[in-house]
Amino acid sequence: MSEKQQLLETFEQEFARTERVIGAYPSAGAEYRPHERSASARELVWTLASGYRALTDFVLSEADAFAPAPQPPPASWTAVVDGLASAHSRFVRELGDMPDDRLRAPIRAPVGPNEAVDVPRAKLLWLILMDQVHHRGQLSVYLRLAGGRVPSIYGPSADEPW
Repeated sequence: MSEKQQLLETFEQEFARTERVIGAYPSAGAEYRPHERSASARELVWTLASGYRALTDFVLSEADAFAPAPQPPPASWTAVVDGLASAHSRFVRELGDMPDDRLRAPIRAPVGPNEAVDVPRAKLLWLILMDQVHHRGQLSVYLRLAGGRVPSIYGPSADEPW
């Protein structure tokens, strides 16, 4: 199996898990935030959508520098969830169309303030996938605190035993 196929399958599997968490989230708790410095649940889902947009606009494009244009999240829970699904679909479609040799080609990626290094696109995709998993983990904590039931993600949960 090619690395591109591994990436596609893993992104799809992780997105399905993310959809389970989002589907279990009570929309009435969209503005919940566990701390004043934390993003709301709605903003956190938009962070996931923004990650997919950045992947598509930067990693899969001909761009030479990472410069995502931050967009404020839509006002409704439904709109951010739909935006995430749309951004994920676009990303998967464009990754599927990318030639394998381009996936191995280096791209200049930020690693700190005013600091960037050249890394293969595939390596950057794996890193950002892990960031998506991290944000889903945050949302699963919000889910419990907002009164929802945490679904099985990689195995049974207290709310969804096998």
